[in-house]
Amino acid sequence: MGKMSPPALFASLCKALVSLQFTFLRSSFPRSRKRYTSDDHGNSITAKGTDMDQKLYDLVNDQINKELYSAYLYLEMADFYKDAGLDGFATYFEIQAQEERDHAMIFRKYLLENDQCPKLLAIDAPAQEYKTYMDPLTVQYEHEQFVTSLINNIYEAALEAKDYRLQQFLKWFIDEQMEEEDNARDMITKLTLFGEDQHSLFELDKEYGARTYSVPSPLAAE
Repeated sequence: MGKMSPPALFASLCKALVSLQFTFLRSSFPRSRKRYTSDDHGNSITAKGTDMDQKLYDLVNDQINKELYSAYLYLEMADFYKDAGLDGFATYFEIQAQEERDHAMIFRKYLLENDQCPKLLAIDAPAQEYKTYMDPLTVQYEHEQFVTSLINNIYEAALEAKDYRLQQFLKWFIDEQMEEEDNARDMITKLTLFGEDQHSLFELDKEYGARTYSVPSPLAAE
């Protein structure tokens, strides 16, 4: 091989350095998000090769499903009130459904930011039958209590596993659930007091129709 000219030699050295740098970067960072594995029975799929506790992953991943079901449930309530001519109540629950969808996205975001790939599960269809204006409000309150119990269960599991990052993450949801239960209980109280009077019901419907949507703080920065 003949001697290379100085410009050609310099170009060759630069190419070699770039190749070496690229090789170093590939070895220093994860190549892709982790894939899933399952046991011999097809149960409990998780992100392979990560250090997140299996039980915690399953609980957080399942909560995505639970929050999306909540959105379905509240859309069903919105449809009931819309059909009954109470557009304000319908608007309230449409926004409530949007908030529940946001909650699912927050849990999804947490998994992704911790190098876990969410697995989306089938969402059950709501199976409620409403006969009175009070029925959806009662179901709402009971459902929010159920969601609170789910959040508490995840927090207890995080304490047991000493997962401090997840504990910190869940504090926003603990505060959120206190507010959700308070709002649901307040709606029951107001409808109990004013629901029998048509004028008062009209004013109550107008109050709920004035509700506006706001992006929750864990998603606001995106």
